[in-house]
Amino acid sequence: MKPGMVLGKEDGMAARKKTTKKKAVRRKATSSPPKKPARKPAQKPASKKGMPLFVPSPEQRIVVETLVGLGLTHNEIRSNVINPRTGKSIDRDTLTRAFATELVEGDGKLKARVLGSLAKKAMSADHPSSATAAIFMAKCRWKWRQEDTIKHEHSGTVAGVLVAPATMTAEEWVAEQEAKNTTREAPDE
Repeated sequence: MKPGMVLGKEDGMAARKKTTKKKAVRRKATSSPPKKPARKPAQKPASKKGMPLFVPSPEQRIVVETLVGLGLTHNEIRSNVINPRTGKSIDRDTLTRAFATELVEGDGKLKARVLGSLAKKAMSADHPSSATAAIFMAKCRWKWRQEDTIKHEHSGTVAGVLVAPATMTAEEWVAEQEAKNTTREAPDE
């Protein structure tokens, strides 16, 4: 190209492609492989920015402890704990971080409170359901059982529930029973 000569749009693009192609070939032949940048050591930020951490109230701790003892899942528990700052329920990570102790100890503490209350009722002579509570504790805690077989003793005639067979109507069955009763002898007095 001569100085002062104006190139058209297509001529200028072709000239640029030739020079960039030559430079790329020259770079590949002469350059060494690129070095990986050195890793920077992990630095702690001077101050964390963002939302402050959720701090549970004593009432919320009692609620979580009770719900764990009642056997609710973590999802059900977290939906019952409201963050006062946002007005929404907390997420699962916040639940496990803020209520770690309650999630572990809640079941045992609730069992202790319920059994303590039951034992107090069972040992109280004045409580109206003390006998029921004592029997319940004896059956559950000490595996006491009633006899499996029930013994029936009777003398004389037996009265009880009568079951009519399904092959006849109730009226037919009653008539049959009355016929049987009239043929029996009257008991000696």
